Amino acid sequence: MENEQAVSEEVEVQEVEQVEEVTEEKSPQTLDELIEDNKKLQDELAEIKEMRKDIFDKQVSMTLQENGLEAFAEIINVDNSDDLKDVVSKLTKIVNDIKVANAYVPKESNGTQDGYSQAIQNGDVKNAISFKLSNIFKK
Repeated sequence: MENEQAVSEEVEVQEVEQVEEVTEEKSPQTLDELIEDNKKLQDELAEIKEMRKDIFDKQVSMTLQENGLEAFAEIINVDNSDDLKDVVSKLTKIVNDIKVANAYVPKESNGTQDGYSQAIQNGDVKNAISFKLSNIFKK
């Protein structure tokens, strides 16, 4: 039992020494090295952020193009995918409403116009009255 305890203590001491050696080898020696490493990390972080922004901008552009909304690209300012989906759905609804409002509506909605309606539309009172009177006497 004493041998086992001695062996486990010896293994622990060796492990601690190995960790200390690795720590000493990997840790920067001077403040200048720390500052240089920090600057490198900040530069890499800025580069990653820029790349993520570029990718998101491309995603926005592609999403707008897929939905036929590329004309709105300059005025859309979103920060995440959820906002993008919301804006795209709202713009799609607005564009569809505009298309419906500007759709062709025939002047004669019922297909044919009777003589009375034509006479009233043309401002011809005499023909409108004669059409009404002719319909009364037909019955």
